[in-house]
Amino acid sequence: MPRLLLLVALGLITTTAFLTPLIGSPRPVWACSIGIGERSIDVLAARSDAVALVEVIAAGDSINRAPPRGTPATPLSAAAQGHLFDLTGYGGRLRVVELISGSMPQEVDVDAGVRSGLEEGLRGIEATGNVPPCRLDSFRTRYEPGGMYAALLIERDSGWQTQIAYRVSGEDALVTNDYSPGAVSPPLTLGDELHETFLKGVDAKAEYPEGVETGPLGQVWMVTADRVPLSSLLDAMRAAHKASIQPPATGSAGLAH
Repeated sequence: MPRLLLLVALGLITTTAFLTPLIGSPRPVWACSIGIGERSIDVLAARSDAVALVEVIAAGDSINRAPPRGTPATPLSAAAQGHLFDLTGYGGRLRVVELISGSMPQEVDVDAGVRSGLEEGLRGIEATGNVPPCRLDSFRTRYEPGGMYAALLIERDSGWQTQIAYRVSGEDALVTNDYSPGAVSPPLTLGDELHETFLKGVDAKAEYPEGVETGPLGQVWMVTADRVPLSSLLDAMRAAHKASIQPPATGSAGLAH
């Protein structure tokens, strides 16, 4: 299963977050990697319109509705076959159980644009046999019908989209320790302040090596436990989201500097 692409820069092992087209391919092939802190609660909450505890009313089925692109490439290499995956769970309809911060409809369809992109991407692999460095469903949320999730969501032109979502089990939120596609829950990373305030007692490892200058979040912590208290995670999400929507600081005259 593909792992995180590690980029070595200035002699330090780090990771960088973006999708970039690789030149010289008959079709665009996308390099996928992630930067330290780019998938942190701090950053994703700042980009979100809502923090919510949601229930999955319905989840996407396995059918690829994108039209085939001509005659499929045959035979597909083992590498190409390894980049094909079941679409079940991508996209769905959510019901808000508790709105933690921000605003969103009580019921909403999510990830329609993401789902469409996955379907088109799979058709491209089938037609050309081209293998992207990272599976297309990397960093995407796969929902399970009836499941409960602590989610950060954003409204885009294509509709509501999941930034990140953690599966709820009892009083806890489930966490994994890598970015393997299709995982029940993603890794949980936080900046210094959120970690210190809300999850200090949970096992976690520092992402920046000792002696390396940290970024704007200070040290970034990746939780190594397989679950965290749900209430603590929701409190951290709320705090990060509310911090991101504070009005700008003003001078004594009430004018922004």
